[in-house]
Amino acid sequence: AEEGGAIELFDCHQTPLSACQIINPKFRGIYIADSLNTQVNTCTVVDRREDGAMLAGIQVAGRSKGALITGNLVQKGTRGAIIAAPFTATVEHNPPPAK
Repeated sequence: AEEGGAIELFDCHQTPLSACQIINPKFRGIYIADSLNTQVNTCTVVDRREDGAMLAGIQVAGRSKGALITGNLVQKGTRGAIIAAPFTATVEHNPPPAK
């Protein structure tokens, strides 16, 4: 199955994740599920492989609420750069990395 990420946060509360460098994740760089008030900032997620197999740089899923995804360099995967359902996350200032 195409689930999970290089870094996974499940059922976390008030958890900060910062200054991570993720290169060539199998499916996603960061996967957050069923978490409350998670903050992700100053992380870099890139897929340098020829086939570009990464699905998404960051995904917020499940019953997550209050996530703040800001100030990251996130490359677009086959499904997008950052995937978050409405009302699960605030997503701001996350440009793609320079090539």
